[in-house]
Amino acid sequence: MSTLELGATKNIENMSSGAAPSDDQESGDASAADLTGESPLLWREDQPYRCAPPNTGDPWTECLKSVRTYDDEKCKGWREDIDTLLVFAGLFSATVTAFATESYQWLQQDTDSAIFAQLVYISERLNGSTSPAPAVSAFTPAPASIRINVFWFLSLTISLATVLVGILCKQWLREYQKEASAGRHLTLELRQMRYESLQKWGVPEILSALPLLLQLALVLFFAGMLDLLWSLNPVVAGLVTAVVGLSMFIVVATSVLPSCYILMKQRQETDTVFPCPYKSPQSWLFHRLVLNISSLASRNRLSMPHYSDWVSFDLHILHTMCYLDLEDASTPFFQRGLRWVVGKFWRQHCDDKTYLPLSAELLNAGTCVCDR
Repeated sequence: MSTLELGATKNIENMSSGAAPSDDQESGDASAADLTGESPLLWREDQPYRCAPPNTGDPWTECLKSVRTYDDEKCKGWREDIDTLLVFAGLFSATVTAFATESYQWLQQDTDSAIFAQLVYISERLNGSTSPAPAVSAFTPAPASIRINVFWFLSLTISLATVLVGILCKQWLREYQKEASAGRHLTLELRQMRYESLQKWGVPEILSALPLLLQLALVLFFAGMLDLLWSLNPVVAGLVTAVVGLSMFIVVATSVLPSCYILMKQRQETDTVFPCPYKSPQSWLFHRLVLNISSLASRNRLSMPHYSDWVSFDLHILHTMCYLDLEDASTPFFQRGLRWVVGKFWRQHCDDKTYLPLSAELLNAGTCVCDR
């Protein structure tokens, strides 16, 4: 019997007894297959695994669980924002209503004054006076009264409209998360259709616009209040104007600083970057405006990066860094993050004999990851 036949016989005996072939036998099988030109034995579905993969549960169950967790966290954040806005809008509307209740009377004629003038005329006639009757002229409200009422009623209307849209958004989110009694494939397909429809119809943008509407209502209320105070007393109006101006300056500055910081870093040579944390819907709106203006100036809209939110923008900065012309700027953040985790959470649970070698090993591992 030849060597190839002997090796094949041993492999058949080992497979029938359940033993794995040795390295020499495997190399012999490979050489035999090469020499004879026959295909090696393939694993069939009804045969047992030689090295079984780990059992992590049903893949469809894990997939739908991950999707459901993502949707729950996303919608929970939106609902919490809406609830906060609804509480603020309710308190703010009550405040504006108290002012508007008094101001709307400035738009109509004072009936008490007209009645008083008529009583004076009757009294004079009874005393034998021949003075003519007081002339009744058409009532015209003062321009300041018109402006103040426009500001305050617009503010109240926008605030209540924000409440209405917020309630509608909560209804949309509830329908988005409503599950159907269907199979797993159809459940995933239905969820993806709803998710893409949510993005296509601009629901996230509507949710982001709610805080902007309330801020606009607040600005209008401040405008009407300052208009009223300047017509009454300049000292009080000056002090209130200073406070309102400082508040508006903070809002405007925090809205433009994130974009201005990025534009400034593009023109500087630096080895690190700290993106401005003053991120809000109005700052995102200003950033999108800056990107659109830059794309129009460069006449190449496709070359400009587009982001869906601040998170994707931060990931773009952290991963590419070419947008800021930085060199190897991701490594310090990763290493400092590891040092912070070790010092913050492990230091208080480990002694020095355990902490020092463990921290050194973790930091060395982080350095190796960054070098890759």
